[in-house]
Amino acid sequence: MFQRIHLRSIVPVLCVLLIPFAAIGRSTRQATDSLQRAAAEQRLLLHKADSAEDVPMAIAVRLHLSTLVKPREAIRILEEGAALAQSTDRLMDEIATRTYLSQAYAKVKDHRKAHVQAMQVIALDHVRYLKEAERSAARTDSLLAAAKEAHRATIRADMLRQLEVEEAATRQQDLRKRWMVIALLVAVVAVLVVVVLLLRTGRLVRKARSEMALLRAEVAASKIVPANRVRSPEQVIQRESKWEEPPVVAETTVPVDETVTAMFRKRIPERLSTLREARGRGDHEKVVRVVHTLKPQLVATDETLAELCAAITRPAAHAEELKWNTDLDRLEAAIEARLRG
Repeated sequence: MFQRIHLRSIVPVLCVLLIPFAAIGRSTRQATDSLQRAAAEQRLLLHKADSAEDVPMAIAVRLHLSTLVKPREAIRILEEGAALAQSTDRLMDEIATRTYLSQAYAKVKDHRKAHVQAMQVIALDHVRYLKEAERSAARTDSLLAAAKEAHRATIRADMLRQLEVEEAATRQQDLRKRWMVIALLVAVVAVLVVVVLLLRTGRLVRKARSEMALLRAEVAASKIVPANRVRSPEQVIQRESKWEEPPVVAETTVPVDETVTAMFRKRIPERLSTLREARGRGDHEKVVRVVHTLKPQLVATDETLAELCAAITRPAAHAEELKWNTDLDRLEAAIEARLRG
């Protein structure tokens, strides 16, 4: 009876103790089922990647699938991935695949193949390092070449700027020389003009002096009275006659220098002709200019003509055409009278 009670008490205790193991079994089965579903999904993705010839995706799926399947199958999948990476020259993918493959061989206790794969990983990593070094060297060379080219371009630009500066300086120097030559030529021309003017003025002065000397000689010659002049009969009769006429009172006139009179008679006819030609053409400005040139000599011989000349040369005098022509007629008559007198 005691044994029955003891057994009855043990059975519940055993049931309680076995419950955790049952839960662990159920969780293990669930994990296994989850891994199988994940492996199936990865196999489907692998099939699609191989069909589309998407090498990077196919290698990545194989690496992930190798962690979901058993070691033997993982080794087969990883060897396929390593061969695919090697055939397509994808160095990094091959290194990753052979690293996984080395670990898979180690799990199945095949240490020799694991060692071989590890050595291949080291060799591939060395190749990767060399390629990166080559790329780095190539980048460095390209950078150095670019820097050298930039340096040469800077040197060329500096040389061009220096040449431009030198050319500009040469042009400025040539321009200065040219202006100096021009200034020198202008100075020479100015000196020549002054010399010519001085020579011409000297000739004009000498000519005027010679004319004045001739005029003075003519005046002096006109003053000489011949000593043996024959008296006319009228003068003899007048002298012998006892009857004398009453003296005639002459008009008082201002004595005029005979030299001025001689010059007046020499130059006025030509200017009078010029005045008449200007009047005939209706050139009022020329008429005024000629009267201006006549005025000093006319006034020197007859001061009463100053007012007449002023009336003719005043501004807008020709607007009063009748008076202006009358004044000009009076002036011409006065000049002709002076020439006759």
